[in-house]
Amino acid sequence: MVGFLHQIQMQEIRFGAFNLNYFDLRTMNAVLASVFSYLVVLAQFSLILKNHC
Repeated sequence: MVGFLHQIQMQEIRFGAFNLNYFDLRTMNAVLASVFSYLVVLAQFSLILKNHC
């Protein structure tokens, strides 16, 4: 059981799309942070436009 848990913890998490490119956990974190930042900026602009008109 300990060997299995160690293998799961050490295994690299990678997702691929049609064997063209692979996204590891670090890349997915960067993408999610970028999308979240974009949504925050978009919400701020929508509030500015709503209050301006």
